[in-house]
Order: sequence, then C-alpha cells, then structure tokens
Amino acid sequence: MQKKDKAVLALFRGECCCCCKDGQHDPGKGAPVRPQVHGRPRPARAPQEPEDAPFAPVAPPSFDSPQRPAPGHLPGVDAFGAFVGTGSLTDLPVLTLDDGTLRMLRPCVVNHVERWAEFLPDPVIDDQPPDLKPLGIRSDYAWADKNDPRVTIVDRQTTSGGLLTARHDLTRVYFDGREEVTPITLSAPFTIYKARVRVPGVDYPEPTPDIPAHTITEYRLREAWFRVGENQDAPDGPDALWRRRVQVYAVDPQGPLGRRGFVLEERVLPDRTRREWERLETPPNPQDPNHPETPWRTIQVSDVLVDAPSAPPIPYPTRVGPRFTAPGVTVWGSPGRPYTDNHALLEDGARLEAHGHTFETGSWAALCGPTNAQGVPEVWVLHHAAFGRSVALITRAGVTRLPLLDFELDVLRTSPDTFREFHPSGTLTHTWPPHWALCDCGAGLAPLFARGEVRGLAVGDADGGLRAVVRFDPWRDTRAGEPPEGSTEPPFWWWKRRPKRRPTKPPVDPPVPPYP
Repeated sequence: MQKKDKAVLALFRGECCCCCKDGQHDPGKGAPVRPQVHGRPRPARAPQEPEDAPFAPVAPPSFDSPQRPAPGHLPGVDAFGAFVGTGSLTDLPVLTLDDGTLRMLRPCVVNHVERWAEFLPDPVIDDQPPDLKPLGIRSDYAWADKNDPRVTIVDRQTTSGGLLTARHDLTRVYFDGREEVTPITLSAPFTIYKARVRVPGVDYPEPTPDIPAHTITEYRLREAWFRVGENQDAPDGPDALWRRRVQVYAVDPQGPLGRRGFVLEERVLPDRTRREWERLETPPNPQDPNHPETPWRTIQVSDVLVDAPSAPPIPYPTRVGPRFTAPGVTVWGSPGRPYTDNHALLEDGARLEAHGHTFETGSWAALCGPTNAQGVPEVWVLHHAAFGRSVALITRAGVTRLPLLDFELDVLRTSPDTFREFHPSGTLTHTWPPHWALCDCGAGLAPLFARGEVRGLAVGDADGGLRAVVRFDPWRDTRAGEPPEGSTEPPFWWWKRRPKRRPTKPPVDPPVPPYP
C-alpha cells in the first residue's frame, strides 16, 4: 500500500496517520496531511481541548485503533500508531490487554461487563484401561459385528471398568492481565464388552441331528513361537530373532468330522529379539511339554470373550450461560459449542441478542455509536444473516435494514458481492464497544485497507480484504465540491462547502446519508 493510500485511509477512518508515538499524540513535524485526492495537501489541525472538541467526538483511546499502538494485532498499526492495515491472523483468538500486550487464547467465553475471557487448555489425561485377563479371552468378536459365516454372536452384554481421568485447568484472563486457574477433574469408565459365539452359523441355517446349534462355552488363548531371520539354526541367545503368533481357539466337542474346535481369530506380532521380548515380559517359550506334537501352547482358558476396544470420550465440564456478554450484546452459543474461536460467527443453534432484538445465523459486529455527555459511546450492532440480502443496524432506537448492495457500495465502498461476513477481531479488544466493525470482503488472509473512488467499480486494491465500518463523519468521509456530471457516487460523498479544516462546532449544511 502506498503512503498516499495510507493517508487516505487514516483520514477516512477519522484517525491520525503518523504522528502518534507510544500512545501520545505529538503534532508538528510529521503531522498528517490531507491526501491530494481531496485537494492540495494541508497539515491537519492539532487535537483540540475537550471544550473545543470536533463536532463528531471519537471513541475513547483503545488498542484496537491507531490512537494507541498494538503491533501485530488487527486492525494493525505500526510503532507510531499509523494505520497500516496489516496484522497477524492466527488460528487462535488473541486478546488485547489494557497495557497493549497480546494474550493468546483458546476457544473461549468473553465477558466485557466483568472484563475477562475464559477458556479450557488441553486437559491432562490419566488413562488407566481395565485389566481384562480375569474377565475372559480378549477378542474383537466381543464387540464387533464380524462377517464370519461360521458363527453368530450371542449373549453380548456390557459392563464398566478402568478409568480415564481428565484434569481441566479452567483459565480466566482478566483484561488487566491477572489470571485465575480453577482445576476441574472429571473421569469416565471404559466400556467392556462380553459375548460368545454360536455354531453352526449361516453356513448351516438348518441344524441337523448330528450338529445341533449350540453356543461355545470354552475359549483358549494360544501362542506359538518361531525362530526367524538368517541365523535360525544358531544357538538361542539374547539377539536371536523370534516371531510370536497368537490364536483365540473355540473348543467345540460337537465339531464336524471329529474336529474338536476351530480358530476364531489369529494375530502375528512383529518380530523381536529374545532380549526385546523379555523386556515386554513375554519371553519366547516355544514348546509345551504336555503337547510336544504341536507348537501351540495354551496360556489362558475362559468361558467368554471380552474386549474394551477404545477409551471413553474425554469428559468436559458443562457450561451454562451466554458465550459472549457485553453492554448491549449477548450471544448464546449452540448446545455443542459453549466456547468458540470466532465470536462474530452465529452457527446453527446460536443466537444474538442486541438491544432487545434477537437474531440467528450469519455474523455480527459492534462499533461505537454517538457518545453521550460523559464521552461514553452508544453500542451499535451490525448483523448479516446467512445468505441474507440486507444488513441490520441495531441501536437503542430500533433496527434499520440496509440492502446488502448499498452496504457494499456506499458503506464499504467496494464492489458488489465482495462482503462475506463480519470479522471477530473487535470482540477481543480490551475496550467496549470496538472502535470499528471489521468486514471480511474476501482476499484470503491478506487484509487490504484502501478506498475505492468509483462506486461499484473495481479500482486496483480497493476491493476485497478487510474493511472497517465506522459512524459517518461528514468532514472525514466527504470531498469538497459537487459530484461530477455522470458520476454514480452517492451525493453524500460530496460536500459543496466542505471546510478545509475539521469544524470545531456543528456545521450548518453537512451532507446527511440516508442511513446513520
């Protein structure tokens, strides 16, 4: 962005340009000048004392505006407070604290009334699976619906055992930098499945007198060890390579053709050296002295199959209450989303309550409205429903709807169909309401702050990116003179008798837009 474009934007937003340092305004050398698009460059007038303030007072100083620097935070300023239109966009929300430092958060809840943000870091998990050996032979058949034509699964039931414990450190960050951590410990048991198999299966739909349908009530866990590798004939030792095969064997005295059972399932474990197997407390034992005719060795017998296939879902604390609270605004999250990293988004089931009105879906943003005698700005809220063709301005006086096309052309001063949604940056600033409402007009993650000079036409980088919406300021947001013949720009962009300097008192004939 060129220096002139930055100056245009700074004036368009009603802010100083390059003379702020360490949050203090220092007019003089380097004072901002009006860009040439408004006529001959002229130094801007120094800020006035309160009794001589401009007729359109700005919001109190905030780190979300160029009045005070907050490098790296949208809407982005440099070390001197100049609005440069760049900033860091992260995958996680960033809270701007009272001293201007940035605090990374997780999906969070925000309360601007009590001035804190609350979130849950990753939990600390203690996983203690149940000991299944005393309960039965471990097998997938206990819980999975196997496509095995030999058998059908019967007598399936569940029980609980083991424990997964999660410690959540609920963290509350106050805007003044203080933090509070509240540990919350929750636990959940594992689900243990038990089952048996019944034969004949679907291969024998009609039981015969020879093989009646019956349930297997004896299962054996068997293992077999085999030497593998290049030196299989070498003497056994710590470095000898062994392979272990494990079977779940169903004992069936009524098996056909004199068979006494069948292999229900078999697994081959990765090859390891004897030293590695002993470290796992399963040293190779290749021969069963009671059955030297077979390599298989029975290591467990049970009447049921069991398994606990997975840990339970991590338990999270329940939360009741709004997800976002601020003067004039309350947002209730959907039941499954008590925390969020995008407070501007209204997902299905979420709702926005603003000045007594309720809205759903889409996105929203807040900005400073008129200030009262004490200098406190009114909260103005903007809402755009998903796939909606209008933007709602919600104030204490009611709801005003502006066609989306007019919002893009006249307010954002960009091309049609560029507005996507409101940006959540202002929801996590240390002041409320935000200085401006940011709009995502679609340019990826590269914000472009610029001003289009031709209504409805793309002008270089004037379209797309992030756009800021502030309350209309006649002196800041107009040009001197009258619209050229044939111009498509709205009349309120021009001021026939526009003063060369910002008026200190309300003028007589300022242009008035058709909306606030």
